[in-house]
Amino acid sequence: SWWTHRTVQRAILEKAPEYQAAVETLANTYEQARYLPVEQELSPEQLESARAALQQCSQKHNNGQS
Repeated sequence: SWWTHRTVQRAILEKAPEYQAAVETLANTYEQARYLPVEQELSPEQLESARAALQQCSQKHNNGQS
């Protein structure tokens, strides 16, 4: 079966609903980046938001909260 970013999002949230805000940020940022025209880039704010979401998930996982 085909796994889209939304399928991955749902799978993660089924097992770790505490990641909801961070996972939604990452899925939305991926979707925006995926469909942007080639000549456009994500804004620095979008990149920082995605970076912060990844760090949030990483910190929770590394602290044994997943």
